[in-house]
Amino acid sequence: MDASTILREDAKSIYIGNLYTVDADLTLPAKGKNGSDILWKSSRPHVVDINGKVTRPHAGTGNRDVTLTACLSYNGQTFESSFFLTVLARELSWAAVRLLPTEIWAEAGKTNELYLPGVVIAEKDSGGFASLPVIWEKLPVMGAPGTYRVKGAPPLEKQLELIPEAVIRIAEAKPEQRPELRLTPFPLNKVRIEGGIFAENKRRILEFLLSVNDDSMLYNFRQAAGLDTKGALPLTGWDDPECLLKGHTTGHYLSALALAFCCGENAEAYRRKIHYMVSGLAECQRAMGGNGRCREGFLSGYSEDQFDLLEQFVTYPKIWAPYYTLHKIFSGLLDCYEFAGESEALSIAEKLGLWVYNRLSACGAEKRCKMWSMYIAGEYGGMNEALARLYRLSPKPEYLQAVRFFDNDLLFYPMERNIDILPGIHGNQHIPQMVGALEMYAQTAETRYYNAALNFWNITVQSHIYSIGGVGEGEMFREPNRAAAFLTDQTAESCASYNMLKLTSRLFNYTADSSMADYYERALYNHIAASHDQSGPTGGSTYFMPLSPGGRKGYDTDENTCCHGTGLESHLKYQEMIYRHTDDSLYINLFTASALDWTEKGIRIIQRDGYPEGQAADIVIEGDAPFRLRLRIPGWLNEAPRLLVNGLETDYQTEKGYAVLDRDFKNGDNIRWETPFSFRFEPSPDDKDIGSIMYGPLVMAAESDETDFLPIGLIETETPEKTPEPLTFVCGGYKLRPNYKLWDRPYHIYVRAGSK
Repeated sequence: MDASTILREDAKSIYIGNLYTVDADLTLPAKGKNGSDILWKSSRPHVVDINGKVTRPHAGTGNRDVTLTACLSYNGQTFESSFFLTVLARELSWAAVRLLPTEIWAEAGKTNELYLPGVVIAEKDSGGFASLPVIWEKLPVMGAPGTYRVKGAPPLEKQLELIPEAVIRIAEAKPEQRPELRLTPFPLNKVRIEGGIFAENKRRILEFLLSVNDDSMLYNFRQAAGLDTKGALPLTGWDDPECLLKGHTTGHYLSALALAFCCGENAEAYRRKIHYMVSGLAECQRAMGGNGRCREGFLSGYSEDQFDLLEQFVTYPKIWAPYYTLHKIFSGLLDCYEFAGESEALSIAEKLGLWVYNRLSACGAEKRCKMWSMYIAGEYGGMNEALARLYRLSPKPEYLQAVRFFDNDLLFYPMERNIDILPGIHGNQHIPQMVGALEMYAQTAETRYYNAALNFWNITVQSHIYSIGGVGEGEMFREPNRAAAFLTDQTAESCASYNMLKLTSRLFNYTADSSMADYYERALYNHIAASHDQSGPTGGSTYFMPLSPGGRKGYDTDENTCCHGTGLESHLKYQEMIYRHTDDSLYINLFTASALDWTEKGIRIIQRDGYPEGQAADIVIEGDAPFRLRLRIPGWLNEAPRLLVNGLETDYQTEKGYAVLDRDFKNGDNIRWETPFSFRFEPSPDDKDIGSIMYGPLVMAAESDETDFLPIGLIETETPEKTPEPLTFVCGGYKLRPNYKLWDRPYHIYVRAGSK
């Protein structure tokens, strides 16, 4: 390579960790891979100096953005590469004013099954609650019904003088209402997206997946196993061979291939890629188990060292979420088995599941609780979900016990009690845990898991979302009911919405609650659909969705971040929530161009047009069948929707947010469901003058690079004026479009009420 190529390649391969949430010193390389010399410059040396030392801002002063510039030189030539960091401010200190009793109920005669969580919930002097670890005294002998009390050691991390107490109530068995599945989702390959932004995004991702070099996706695994890497180039960014998270994108890639197979377009091409990837991983797993460096069944893009260090409580960034990476691999394998029938994928997952069980069964509950509470290092994604799925597919008791090893009391118990302890915790570290809790409920019927998941959803959606449906600022949950205070360039991590939609979809199967479909629609249209790079089949997606005035989206195409990985999947499952069914009812939750094959009824449902472009769904029935059609009544409507059957306006009953049409449907029946859009100003809970302009379900963004809030919130004297361009309006001199249309230019999602 010539000098300029060496400089570019060395710059591209520089890895210094997750730049979005810096809270510890960085390791800045002095040499490039190919021998270049590297010196560093910092835009704020008092925050991050040229040696990587980090000085976090004082609590309450806000995060700091820093630009680090690598100055590379080789044989007299130079090259510069810049890295944009966000250094997190220190956490606000607080003291506990009281500890809530830890309340537990147990059935008489079954006290051996009693589970006493290793946490106590503290009320903070600054307001709100937090959960803290606690060690309980030995439990008393409990046989007869009654109330028993247990003291605990004060949580040392807060040097509390308050004494924790657990109240255990033993009672005779009492009937317990367990939520049951009410709705059944259709297999993904039974629903097809037929048009609109969803179809466009899907097409680009499908094309991108076919362009990916499978050997590059296997590079880190083969290297870790001591196998030939077949001359492939390694991945970059978070999957660079020097990165501690390497392998996670490969897991997402497996899931994306399985979803692509379900789309039915060029399915055999995706099946071949699936088979090649799974066969390659099976070879790596065999080699890792036989090389003496790893325990039997292990599979990853690196050795077991990170898992060893986690059990020694080594913090991030010295290690980087080893179980998070493992979850991506697990999920990808299980998706390839469930969606594409690749049987060897299940075999790999079974061996890996036993490896997890054997490893974590040697750790005590106290050690596991401390591990899962560690910021980033202890992030385990949805390992509980993956292992519960594995147990469903291969019901070995070791897998179910392994799921319990991931019970994170610091989150699970307060959620079970319906207490909001979210402010200050990492969003995407904890949302997948609730997806796993719900999957655990599906396998065990233990209601504490269901209650935790449902309460988490309610707390989050009612108090912690932005207008686009996304959550978090700088990856962290912030104080409840405060959106205007946290409108920055680092809002609404795409991974978090990916997982919130997964949780919503699965809870909906139990609740059939139309408000859950409302939220799903909000986040799907305004965040997920808007997170995709529309310049071509790049596979790019946003990490954060900027909500600051004049924000502009950036797309990760080669950094291989977590949101790049989830972005490979998100645009291939738009069909997931459109339809649900019971034996005699069809629920239509989203109104978008699509087609459903309801095989059991022998009919096909086609949605033509659909909103947002048409503000009405034209639904055509192909085939004859009697059933109840249930059409969601959107929560944002300000007038009753109209229902027309074969051109005639028809009355309908309403049940729990759905219009119900009970009919013997005939081939060719046309159902028109009119849901007229209207404008409204949706204020932030903490500043009624700052909010978003909504048009039906859509957040309407104003195109502008100004950095002050635009004074164009809806006012009585100026209603947005429609233009010939679809879904484009003018108000206050600014164009308004749905967020997903402003993919390549600056915009304002939050504006100020008033006029210029």
